[in-house]
Amino acid sequence: MKFLFIILFIGNLAWSQEITYSPGQKVDIVVASTYYNTEYIYLKNTTKSNIELEYALVDHDFNKDWSTTLCTNLYCFNHLNEFGLLGNLAPNEEAFISINLSVNESIGTGKVRYVVTSQQLPEMSDTVTFIYTVTETGKLPAGPEVKINFQNESLTVFVLNNAFTGLIEIYNYGGQLMFQNELTPITAISFRDFPPGIYIAVIRKEDGQAITQKIAHN
Repeated sequence: MKFLFIILFIGNLAWSQEITYSPGQKVDIVVASTYYNTEYIYLKNTTKSNIELEYALVDHDFNKDWSTTLCTNLYCFNHLNEFGLLGNLAPNEEAFISINLSVNESIGTGKVRYVVTSQQLPEMSDTVTFIYTVTETGKLPAGPEVKINFQNESLTVFVLNNAFTGLIEIYNYGGQLMFQNELTPITAISFRDFPPGIYIAVIRKEDGQAITQKIAHN
């Protein structure tokens, strides 16, 4: 929730005016290639007087294969309209900007930004942003769960996923288990007492899957 406060001074009197943007920042979602839906950003006048609002397109990089409809509380357009009015908002009245998007099975990313202003209050402005990431399934690929680093005769395992649990095992090239222990967020293993040679580091997960990396110890 974002709040913009505008103080107007007339003589010795002052009034505090406030527009509430809800969510007031951005819609940022990952969707599937079959996505067809509408996302909204609402703007509410929480002042005690009417405020006239307008919008203007800042930039966009939507995929040319996507079908887009822009709607406000006043009008709808079958394209990303460049500028227009959101109307005169009475106290506690809401306006909105919405994007209806059909991605037409076209994978990619796209963003559109609009600036919202009031001629009555030129100091007041804010941007509303819609960001879409389209994948085949509507999910981002999982990132790595661990990072393995070998340097200066020391093997360090960094756990990147807080939910990850498992064991670290070190085998020599003949298959002999040289080391085994539970992983901690940062696990460091010294190779100074290990004979030079090729070793295999195995991260064994609770579900039985394993992550392996070859280590050359000179």
